[in-house]
Amino acid sequence: MTDPADTADGAQNLASVSNAAVPLEHPGVQGQIRIDELNDRLTVFNLKATVSTPADIGLYDNPADDANLVFCLPVAGSLAISLPTAGTSLLAAGQPLWAMPDENRATLSVRPGPLSLVGLGITARMFEEHAETLGRLHPLLKQALSHRPSPFVLAARRNPQLARVAAELIHAPFQGSLRALYQEAKALELIALSLAALGHAPERSVVRLRELDRLHEARERLLADLTAPPALADLCLAVGLNRNKLLRGFRELFGAPPYELLRQARLDQACTLLEEGVLSVTEIAMTCGYEHPASFTHAFIQRFGMPPSRWPRG
Repeated sequence: MTDPADTADGAQNLASVSNAAVPLEHPGVQGQIRIDELNDRLTVFNLKATVSTPADIGLYDNPADDANLVFCLPVAGSLAISLPTAGTSLLAAGQPLWAMPDENRATLSVRPGPLSLVGLGITARMFEEHAETLGRLHPLLKQALSHRPSPFVLAARRNPQLARVAAELIHAPFQGSLRALYQEAKALELIALSLAALGHAPERSVVRLRELDRLHEARERLLADLTAPPALADLCLAVGLNRNKLLRGFRELFGAPPYELLRQARLDQACTLLEEGVLSVTEIAMTCGYEHPASFTHAFIQRFGMPPSRWPRG
């Protein structure tokens, strides 16, 4: 295992984190990373941060006897994933990517703004019994399961269900062994959905470079106060984008239209407050911008499959 100080360009090595949420130790990056080793074949990682200056973060550096596949799904923000011999691939929110890192190494290059990433580390032998099927999905997967795999990056088409399953994976409503069992089931569902999308070419970005900063500003303005978000027309005026460009840019860059993104942020905050165990469900509903507790409960059940009263409390 590599020491963080030894990683290139000051990149923080995240392989030293296991089964606990810890702060990211990198200049210009405030947030946390959690890595859960579910078993000897499957690892889940979740990175949530606010980036103030461009940074390189070592995502995976854990040499093993078996080659490892990495699946990444940016939930918020845009980034690039780089492999020493396979090049760099740019990703926007909602864009799934598969990679076979060089000697199990990969680096994330992140730009200023909010960043949320869900990923999986998967040993190749997990797929051995399905090698023939995966080979038909994409030839790169077939060679990844061979005795001499080569590094690669492979993007797939967006699937709205991926974000839902990723949220359920990270916000597992159980503790201990039940949490691990639940996470493994959701990780397998995420794998199946993303593999099913490999038969499609990735979508071409429609967001122009000069619009990126305006879209990130719009997101920040939208989520600055969850109880009193700006109207869509005011948001467009504030950042200098028309309605069509704003809506199209949000879907491309963040994977959802503005008020779906707002709903997700409210429910994510609700989960955090529930886990803290200080406020009542009604107080949490009001804090997260819901005027009526019944509306909050309905939205919560739609996303997580259970009422907030059943969510694990601190």
